[in-house]
Amino acid sequence: MPNVLAQLEQIELDILACEEQMARQHEVIDELRASGDSSDFAAMILQDLEDIQAKQISLRDKLRAEVARRALAGHGKASGLDREFSRHS
Repeated sequence: MPNVLAQLEQIELDILACEEQMARQHEVIDELRASGDSSDFAAMILQDLEDIQAKQISLRDKLRAEVARRALAGHGKASGLDREFSRHS
């Protein structure tokens, strides 16, 4: 199984990137509306980004739960997980 902490770190970065993309897409929509142009296509792209973000957040939450589960199940390994997670944070 791939390293859960590395996956968690990557999905956190992906979530941040998607937030930036969504913010920019809101700006594009505002610019189009201000110039009197149709923003329909831009709004569809924004909806797609929001859908992707929801899936990424769901995956992040599952990965966080897996890290917590492993920490609890490993008892003595919990401190190792903590060290590895803080190194990736």
